[in-house]
Amino acid sequence: MGRIFVETHPVRIWWNKYFVPYSLYTGPYPPYAGGGGYLLSRDALSLLLHASTRVPLFPIDDAYVGMVAQAANLPARHHPGFMPVEYSPSRHPCHYLNSIMVLHKLLPTDLLHLWSFRQTQVHSCKDSAQDGLTLARANSPG
Repeated sequence: MGRIFVETHPVRIWWNKYFVPYSLYTGPYPPYAGGGGYLLSRDALSLLLHASTRVPLFPIDDAYVGMVAQAANLPARHHPGFMPVEYSPSRHPCHYLNSIMVLHKLLPTDLLHLWSFRQTQVHSCKDSAQDGLTLARANSPG
């Protein structure tokens, strides 16, 4: 489970860090979970481990895991909480804690702030569908 990419093609620009020559791979990649993280059960991990012995190593790690998942007959499942969201201190912490599982570009101080909020005030995040900006406006003085 994660942010699933479907029908993604290899990059063919030789100077790009994700470059893959035609001699190495043709066609689109199988569906794969990409980016900052994904969630697996222990059983799924075991299936991936065994299938990995049948799939040649590949330089693009996310695509490789998709190839191994395909070999293991494990379907990729999208979850909106794995979107590549960048942290913004202007948004209320409930916005992140209610719906997002992976965040990018957090400074250590931001991470500590979110963790502290999670430990002490998460009860104020009552409505998981509530927009973080609305909460921030409602909780701001004046």
